[in-house]
Amino acid sequence: MSKFIFIFLLMLELCHQVVPMNAEKLITLQAEVTALESKIQKVMAGIKKSRRLYDLSYVLYITSGDGVIEFFADHTPDQQVPNLDNSESDKMLTCLWFYVLPPIISNIYKFHDIYYPEAPLEPRTRSELLRRLHTLQDGLKNKLVEYDVHFTLDEVAAEDDGMGFMNCNVDDPYERLDSDIGTAYEVLTMEAMTMLLHVDRNILPVTDYAVKRILHDFGLNDDMEREIGRRARLLTKAELDEIFEALKNTLASVPDSDTSLAYKLVKMHYDSLLSQLETFLVLRRQVVTLDLTNEVATQAFREHVIDFLQETHHRTIITNTDELGKAVYEAIKDGNQKGYVEIGDDLLTDRPLQHMHELVHSHDRLHLYELSMRQKYRKHQPGSSIGSRHSSSSLVGPLDGTLGSSGGHRGGGVGDNGPSSFSSRIDHRSAKRCRYRS
Repeated sequence: MSKFIFIFLLMLELCHQVVPMNAEKLITLQAEVTALESKIQKVMAGIKKSRRLYDLSYVLYITSGDGVIEFFADHTPDQQVPNLDNSESDKMLTCLWFYVLPPIISNIYKFHDIYYPEAPLEPRTRSELLRRLHTLQDGLKNKLVEYDVHFTLDEVAAEDDGMGFMNCNVDDPYERLDSDIGTAYEVLTMEAMTMLLHVDRNILPVTDYAVKRILHDFGLNDDMEREIGRRARLLTKAELDEIFEALKNTLASVPDSDTSLAYKLVKMHYDSLLSQLETFLVLRRQVVTLDLTNEVATQAFREHVIDFLQETHHRTIITNTDELGKAVYEAIKDGNQKGYVEIGDDLLTDRPLQHMHELVHSHDRLHLYELSMRQKYRKHQPGSSIGSRHSSSSLVGPLDGTLGSSGGHRGGGVGDNGPSSFSSRIDHRSAKRCRYRS
């Protein structure tokens, strides 16, 4: 499991370890929750209404392993004399502050390309933002619903008009590699589900030879026999080696000089896949010798497979933006930096907002996004290759009103945020508009 998902879920588990309360304490806690929710709702409303666009490195940091811990600690109630009876409820109240993160992530997804037309978000970065948004919203919803307290923030957080702007004319040299990595994940998922099916049916996986012999007796045609046979058995080691060796060779063809965020994300996506492969190979060895008559061992194995499937489903990636992101985080916390800009109506004149289905339909957001990206690249970039170069990265500097050289697309800093730079940024109108198909 990635560090971010692990740490975030751990934070939620800590929030949930609430000592059983009597009626009086529950009434007090409900009052505290209601008061805090009102405060958080105002913050969320301000983020949405003014279309606040936060620094990308800052957001990647506070939704990373180390950053989420620091964010949690900074929002924990500061008590001069700790009240041990309230310590667990304080953790739960602190968790409510995580609700400000989804609109922050969503706004970057919706408005980044309006303010930075010269450095639009790459597809890999957008996909990563959606994964983090999905993890945050699902994690909060699934945990807080178990409390004997009424919450309203989940409904407020779900209110998103889904209106934003995306520059479709973005060169992504890793679109094909990322697709291959996704396919490999699908293979591991199918294999794990096959193992789970065999365990649930109390039948261990059979060999390829045995499957062919059984199917041959049914007189099926070759294609049908091959398809059924593939689903009835696990992949051989040679077949797995072929898939991952091809991925390894493809990644090795990428120039070492690439320092873009897009490359970092796809590389970490690949590293995460290899980690999942190691876990899968352990499960694969275990299922061969599993004693299905041993209920304890069988149930333990089944739980391990389910855990593997859940981790493979999320597969959020850790980004190497901690140093820059932490610096921005500290500057914002200390009041030395505003940390965001507001997207006014004047910026929407030539860039009208369009409906982004993947932000509204949360359960399908990744599928819709990835489907739309595949459609776009088939139409606009049929000849794209993994080793090609692109001129800019989406990693930008602090959005404090005094942008300097700390950010970076390929040429260095994004630039000054003074009037002249601001007008030239908005006058850059070469982007094509995306149109989603549901």
